[in-house]
Amino acid sequence: MQRKRFLKKIWVRLPFKPTLRFFLAYVLRLGFLDGKAGYIYARLLSQYEYQIGVKLYELQYGGRLNKATDLDRVTDPAPIAATPASLDPIPQPEA
Repeated sequence: MQRKRFLKKIWVRLPFKPTLRFFLAYVLRLGFLDGKAGYIYARLLSQYEYQIGVKLYELQYGGRLNKATDLDRVTDPAPIAATPASLDPIPQPEA
């Protein structure tokens, strides 16, 4: 139990966690012996680790990753209206 706690403390502070996760799954745990399935599994683990990092960053800094600023907003107040021609189905070529 103490060993797991120690490893978790170290893992949280490591740089390049997604790359390390891929290396651990694919090389050290012999994922390359499974062929394409092992590669895909290692990539998914790596991507999952990346998503965890993004979410933690988002939570730590108040979720500013997905919020638009005033400069990012469109300044054109006129909405795009649908014209009758744009509602017509795509014409099919005649046979």
